[in-house]
Amino acid sequence: MDPHAGVEQAAVIDLLSRAWGIRATDIQPLGGELDASLRVDAAHGQRFCLKGRRVDDAGDSVGLELATIGHVAAREAELVPSVRRTTEGATTVESGGRVYWLLDWIEGRRWVDLTRPTPVDRRVLGATAARLQRALRGFDHAAAERSHHWDLRRTHESIRLHLDQCRDGRQRVIADKALRLFEERVDPRIDDLPRSVVHQDLNDFNLIVRPNRALAVIDFGDVLASARVTELAVAAAYAMLRTPRPVDALVEVAGGWFDAPESSPVDGEVEVLFPLAFGRLVVNALTWAARADGQPEYSAARSSNTWATLDRLVDIPADVVAERIRRAAGRPSPGVVSLGGTVRATSVAAEVIDLDPRHEVFDGVEVTDSAALWAAGTPATPFVLDHDQVRIDWGSPADGAGGPATIQLGAELHLGPGVELSSPVRGTVVEVGRERVVIDHGSHWSVWGGATPAVAVGDVLQPGGSLFTTTELPTTVHLLGFAPAPDDQIPLRVTPTERSAWASVCADPVGFLGFTRETAQVPSDAVSVAAMRNDRLASSQRYYYDEPMHLVRATGVTFVDSNAHHYLDVINNVTHVGHGNPNVVAAATRQMQRLNTNSRFLYEEMGRYADRLVERLPDPLQVVFLVCTGSEANDLAIRIARQVTARSNVMVIEGAYHGNTGVVTGISPNRYRGPGGDGPPPTTHEVQQPNRYRGEFGPDHPAVGERYADDVARVVDRLVAADAPPAAFIAESLMGTAGQIVHPDGYLAHAFAHVRAAGGLCISDEVQVGFGRLGDGFWGFERSGVVPDIVTMGKPMANGHPVAAVVTTRAIADAFDQGMKYFNTFGGNPVSCATANAVLDEIDRLDLQHRSADVGEYFRRRLEQLMTTEERIGDVRGVGLYLGVEFVLDRTTKEPAKQLTTAVCERLREYGVVMYPNGDFGNCLKIKPPMVFGTADVDRFVDTLRTVLDELT
Repeated sequence: MDPHAGVEQAAVIDLLSRAWGIRATDIQPLGGELDASLRVDAAHGQRFCLKGRRVDDAGDSVGLELATIGHVAAREAELVPSVRRTTEGATTVESGGRVYWLLDWIEGRRWVDLTRPTPVDRRVLGATAARLQRALRGFDHAAAERSHHWDLRRTHESIRLHLDQCRDGRQRVIADKALRLFEERVDPRIDDLPRSVVHQDLNDFNLIVRPNRALAVIDFGDVLASARVTELAVAAAYAMLRTPRPVDALVEVAGGWFDAPESSPVDGEVEVLFPLAFGRLVVNALTWAARADGQPEYSAARSSNTWATLDRLVDIPADVVAERIRRAAGRPSPGVVSLGGTVRATSVAAEVIDLDPRHEVFDGVEVTDSAALWAAGTPATPFVLDHDQVRIDWGSPADGAGGPATIQLGAELHLGPGVELSSPVRGTVVEVGRERVVIDHGSHWSVWGGATPAVAVGDVLQPGGSLFTTTELPTTVHLLGFAPAPDDQIPLRVTPTERSAWASVCADPVGFLGFTRETAQVPSDAVSVAAMRNDRLASSQRYYYDEPMHLVRATGVTFVDSNAHHYLDVINNVTHVGHGNPNVVAAATRQMQRLNTNSRFLYEEMGRYADRLVERLPDPLQVVFLVCTGSEANDLAIRIARQVTARSNVMVIEGAYHGNTGVVTGISPNRYRGPGGDGPPPTTHEVQQPNRYRGEFGPDHPAVGERYADDVARVVDRLVAADAPPAAFIAESLMGTAGQIVHPDGYLAHAFAHVRAAGGLCISDEVQVGFGRLGDGFWGFERSGVVPDIVTMGKPMANGHPVAAVVTTRAIADAFDQGMKYFNTFGGNPVSCATANAVLDEIDRLDLQHRSADVGEYFRRRLEQLMTTEERIGDVRGVGLYLGVEFVLDRTTKEPAKQLTTAVCERLREYGVVMYPNGDFGNCLKIKPPMVFGTADVDRFVDTLRTVLDELT
C-alpha cells in the first residue's frame, strides 16, 4: 500500500503551521516503504522533511528512530538531519491517525542519482558507514532488540518468503546461491560477531551526497541491534549496483570502512561480508517484485538494476571475494602453495612463454593489432602460455572500471590436437561438464577445459591416469586452493585489480603439469616503478596523475602500460609523426650504427638538415643554430638578442612559458608568478595577455588585436623613456601553457612594429606549435602575417629525440659572432639530424599539415557541439591540432573550475585517454596530440569527455 494514501496536503499545511509554526509554500511526496515522507518548502527559503507513520505501525519504533538520530547527532552532527521540535518542545505530533516528526532538509543528491560513483566516492561511503558505527558505539535502546523483513540475520527467511518471484531459471540459480552462501558461511558465524545498534538500511536512496561529496544518512526506520558488519554489508550491497565490476565496488567500500582502526575486522567478518551483501540484493529484488502492485513506481526505482548486478556476481567464487576483502582490510592470506606433480601431464615437450608487453619481440608491431602481436609473440606449436602473466594480445583501451582483463590465470596449453593428458597426481573426479572437468587432489583442485574428457564423476585417478585428449582448441588448467562450486566460474582472464586475490587462491599449475620455465617474467607495476623514481629523483621532477600508469610502449597515437591497457594520446606534441614511427626509428638506428659524434666535426647530416629547415622559412631567416631543447633554444635566442642590441630588457606576455633554464625561467610569468616563484627579474617586462575570452577586449571588439598591441606600445614607451629600451619581445605564436590563447588578428603585426620602432628584436617561440601543427601554415607566426627576427623551435623536431633550433638572419648571426663564441656538444649531432630529417620526410609523405587542418577543424566542431549542452565549458579555442577547452563554474562570472578540470583529467585516464590541465588557472584542457590523430580518435576523445562530464555533475 502507498504510505501516502490518505495524507491531505491542506491538513499537512495546517499541521505544520499549528505544531511547528512553519508556513509551507510547497509540499512534495517522497518515495518510501513505510512512512509518508514529504518535502516541505517553507517561507524564507527553508526546507524540511516531514515524516508520518500510521499510529498502528508506530509502536516504539518512532521513539527508537528519533533516539538513534539524536545519539548520532550529538557525536557526528554532519552525518544526520536535525530533529525539529514543536513550538511546545515535543519531537512528535499525532494527527489524523499518524505520528508525525519533522527533520531539517539535507541539501545534496541521493547516491542513486550519481551517474557513476568513483572509487573515491565508494571509499567515502565505507568511511561514512564506519563513522556512523563509531557514533552509535555505546548506544542502547530496548526497542532495538527487534527484527523485521530487512534484518540481514534473517536473509534466508526473507528470500524463501518470495522465491515465487523468480521469473526464470537464472534468477532461481541466483536465489539458491544466496541461500547456500548464507547457510554455509553466515549462519554458523553471525551470532558470534561483534554487535551494535545499526542503521541497517544504508541503501542508495538513504545516502545524501553533499555538494562537497561528503555523505549524510537519512531514514532510520530500520534501526535494530545486530552484528556490526551488517552495516557495512548493506552499504556495500547497494554500492555494487550500476557498475560493470560490482566486486570492485564492494572492495572499495570495504577499504573505506577498514581504514578506520576501530573497524579492523575480527575473525568471521570478512567471510560473511560478501554473502550478506549478495543476499541483501536478492532480498531487494524479490521483495520489490512482490510489492510491485501496491507501489509500482517506488518498487521499480528500488529494484532497478538489481538483477543485472546479481547476474554479474553469481559466477564469482566467494573465496576470491573474501580474499579481496582481506586485502582491503590489510590482512591478505599467505596464499596457496603450488602442488608438485608426481608425473608429467604429457610426454610432449613444450616451451613455457608469456606475452608481456615489455618483450622486445613486439617492437615495431602495431599495438592495436592483436593478431600481429600474437604472431610476433608465439612460437610454433607446442607451447604453454604462463600463469599470472600480462598478455599484450588481450590489450584494449582502459575502460574506466579497472579493466580490461589482461592477466592470464592458469596455464594455456597449445599442444595441437590428439595429445594425451594425464593426471599428475592422485585425485577424484568431482565434476564433468561440457566446459570443464574438476578433480579433487585433497588440498588442491585442478580445473581442466578445452579438451575431450576420458573420465566420469567419481573416478579415482592415479598419477599418470588418462584424463583428456586435446583438440584444436587450447587446453586450460587452473590449480585452486578451494573447492569450486558448480556455479563458480574460474576465469582465464582477470583484471589488474583482481590479480593479487586470484593469485592467492590459484596456485601456479606449470610445475604441477611437469613443465619447466627458463625464467619467469617479473611483474612490473606502476606503484613500484613510481617508488623507485621517487626514491632516486628530486620531488620537483613530477609526473602526470595521482595514480600514474606505467607505460612500456607506444605506436601511433596509442600508449600501452604494463597491464597492456591502451591509452589514447591527446597531449603529445613531441611525437609529432606518431609514436614509434618506423621510418624515423630506422633513420635513427642507421645513423647510430654509422656515426655519432659532437658537432665540431664535419659530417653531412648537420648541414643538410639546416638547409632543409631554412627552405621552409621565409627570408631573411637563413642561419641555423642547432641545440637540444626548446628551453635551450629560447635561452640562446635571448642571449643573441641581448648581445646584438647591447641591451638587457626583454618584453614577454602575461602567463607565457618559455622554458626552464635560469634565463628563460626569468622570462616565463607562468613560472616566476607560480608556486615558489620570486616574481620577475628587473629586466623582464610583461605586456597584457591578448585573451579574447577573459581579457579587457572580447572577440566582438573592433580591431581587438590592435587594442591589445597598444599595451605593447605602452611598455615600449615606458622603457624608452627610462633610457632602457627593449632588447627583444618574445611571444609564442599561439600561447600554450597559458591556456591555448590564439592571438587575435593584427596583434603580432602591431606588437612587432612597436618593438622594432624602438630598435628591439622580435622572437617567435614555435617550440610547441611549429612544423604544421596549426594547419594553415608550417609556422605559427605565418598566421599573423609576420616574419620574426629570430625563431625558436624544439619539441616536435625529431619525434621525441632531443633536437631544437634557433634560426635568425645573416646580419644578426654575424653580429652575434663578434662576441663570446658559441658551441653545443650535442646540438646537431649526426643521429639527431638524421632523426629530424626523417620527421620532415614523414610530414611531407603523410601530408600532416593538411591533415592537421582538416582533423583540427572537425575536432573543434565536435567540441563546440559538446559545449552547447555542457554549461561548464566556458570556451573552446585553438587552431589545427592545438586546441583548448576552458572549464568554468559559471559562464557569466567565468569563475575557473580548476578542481573539475583536474578531476576530468584523472577520470579520462581511467577511461584510457591521456589529457592534463593547464592554463593560468589550471582549468583548461591542452589538446595537442600526435599529428597522425584521426577523426575516429577525435570521436573517442569527445565521447569519453562527455561521459566523464556526465559522471562529474
